[in-house]
Amino acid sequence: MSDTHNQHDKVDVPEGDILIHAGDATMNGTLEETKAFLEWFSALPHPRKYFVPGNHELNLEELEHTSPGSIRQICRHYGIEGLVHEFSNKDDRSYPRIFGSPYVPEFGEWAFMPTEESRRWRWEDVPYGLHHPKQKEAPDIVVTHGPPRGILDHTVNDENVGDPVLNAYFLRARRPILHLFGHIHEMGGGLQQPNGSGHTHLNVAVLDENYLLRGKPAIVDMVRSEGRWVYRDVGIEPYASITIHY
Repeated sequence: MSDTHNQHDKVDVPEGDILIHAGDATMNGTLEETKAFLEWFSALPHPRKYFVPGNHELNLEELEHTSPGSIRQICRHYGIEGLVHEFSNKDDRSYPRIFGSPYVPEFGEWAFMPTEESRRWRWEDVPYGLHHPKQKEAPDIVVTHGPPRGILDHTVNDENVGDPVLNAYFLRARRPILHLFGHIHEMGGGLQQPNGSGHTHLNVAVLDENYLLRGKPAIVDMVRSEGRWVYRDVGIEPYASITIHY
């Protein structure tokens, strides 16, 4: 799930082994909002919980800028793995390998918005599978706050606002990846599988563009196959306010 914007306590969270929040847990990014979310998230019974900040997490970006690694440290205090363009534990293959990144294209004065050039060089160093020198470290799940360009990124202003840098990464990735993101509320609950890519993209935002709770957390069933984790089934309830035929 993602984009709960201080309404996390209204969300009906299903049971599971892993729980992932893809950012925008807060509205104004204050310390008080962040603490309230982390306390709620921490109390949920899932054995492993991951949090990737979103552009509304202003306080967390400021802390990370002042002291790199502070988000991971703060989240660890609550029993949560905080991911800021980094992997979860890569060596424990009893769980899927997750890579999380909060970065989105620039707009307004929000958080985690480096330039396109900066985003590009950051993603060029992320393992992507076949033909990459670190292919064995490639992720099973990629969690970003925002979508790639043209994939579940259409807004009520009739614009596609996703990140082209992400498109380049997924084009390089030849092993199927499950990609979770939010950010674009209008496309919440959407699932897209581009022809021939093998990837599955899920927009897991639960609030619509008017910040009303409309969606439910997606449920993904994954199994281990040939040394890596692959998804077997996806349960997500579409509520997107924009209908696009692909």
